[in-house]
Amino acid sequence: MIRKSGHCAGACRLAVVGLAAAGLTLGAVSGAFAQAKGDITGIVRDSLNNEVLPNASVTLVGESYRTLTDQFGRFTLLNVPEGGHRLRVEYLGYRVLEVTVPGGSGMAPLTLLMSPDALELGGITVETSTDVVQAAEELSTITLSPRKLNTLPSLGETDVFRGLQLLPGVAGTNDATSGLFVRGGTPDENLVLLDGMTVYNVDHFFGVFSAFNSDAIKDVRLFKGGFPAEFGGRTSSVVYMTGRAGDNEDFNMSGGLNLLSARAVTEVPLGGNGSWLLSFRRSYTDLIQSGLYDGIFGMLEGAEDDVAQATVPGGIRGGRRFAQQSVSPSFYFFDLNSKVTYTPTQNDVVALSLYSGEDNLDESTPGQQILGPTGETLTTPDRTDETRWGNQGVSGRWSRQWGTRFTTDVLAAYSEYFSEGALDVASTQLARGFTDTGRLGPWDPGSGQQGHAERPVRAASLASLGSHRRDTGAP
Repeated sequence: MIRKSGHCAGACRLAVVGLAAAGLTLGAVSGAFAQAKGDITGIVRDSLNNEVLPNASVTLVGESYRTLTDQFGRFTLLNVPEGGHRLRVEYLGYRVLEVTVPGGSGMAPLTLLMSPDALELGGITVETSTDVVQAAEELSTITLSPRKLNTLPSLGETDVFRGLQLLPGVAGTNDATSGLFVRGGTPDENLVLLDGMTVYNVDHFFGVFSAFNSDAIKDVRLFKGGFPAEFGGRTSSVVYMTGRAGDNEDFNMSGGLNLLSARAVTEVPLGGNGSWLLSFRRSYTDLIQSGLYDGIFGMLEGAEDDVAQATVPGGIRGGRRFAQQSVSPSFYFFDLNSKVTYTPTQNDVVALSLYSGEDNLDESTPGQQILGPTGETLTTPDRTDETRWGNQGVSGRWSRQWGTRFTTDVLAAYSEYFSEGALDVASTQLARGFTDTGRLGPWDPGSGQQGHAERPVRAASLASLGSHRRDTGAP
């Protein structure tokens, strides 16, 4: 009995030791599997011009891993287990890209090149397409593809804001304005940002066209509600636009011409570590007034005629008819976009963006000789009436990726809206006039106060308005 019991006890001890060893082995195996995880990082670019693509959707097919690229096209998927995974990248206006990645630790950063999606029409079959706008997963957020705007109907110019007017919840009062009325709000309640700088006056030609050249815009995001706290200060919506960086490998130049304006875009590589993009657009309506120009002016003034004219008053007095002088106003606008992007190291990106847009209106009339009521010859005085208004702004950004899970982004921006007008009437008997200038910016240290203005520049939440008026007159 004792020997049998001892044998049983020994066998039991061996079994316990075997189970313990098996438990340690399973624990080591499970620990090894638990540690076989890593981050998948990379950058998404355009396959044609090497442009980085912000806000692209990056997912693992059939899994819960999902993220968006940042403003410089970078992304990170955290704690991806080792093994084969199918990586899927989607971006508005581009073909869907799928690649196989191993996952786990030790993966090198990926460079994913996406090909633009061409619009194809076969025979007489008309196919609808939704590659112009796309609803994002965030609440009340919609992304617009500037590359596809030329497929939409436009009034002389390819317009970013007129494309946004086609979205649900966004409207325009009439065909003569590109302003955004979002869910009952007014255009001055919208926050418009271009590469981080605030743009106060967002239109050209008295509101007919937006002040942004679509050739210089890469990505447009519209927040109709629930926008992040960083975009505070507006009650209606936020429009965040990212400017193109340009090709960092090849020199490119392009241009365009329509019935109202001409534009040109230049992309200059900076030694493979950066690029410089320069875009300029100017209307030539002060030199050549086409039928479209005359029709728009007539529509703005509510006139039935195609040509809107500034007319010197005249009529019949004392049985004689006065001569009349009709002068069409001279008007033109321009905008300039310049952006330099430089990557001194693999983890650093420095970007400097500049914007300048201006409208000029000249309603001056020269003096003339007219016939007076008693037959005498009278000379009307020369009249100078000039007005110019627009935006100027600059922004600088430094982004550094310290690791796969930590990135810093520093942004500094300044912008202002200006309006200047001059009216002078001069003759041998009379000289009188005034000059009026006003500027609106984020903050004016000289004034030491928060400014305010009328509706055209009411978009600033913290701003100062500097105005100067000078009246001159001599009898």
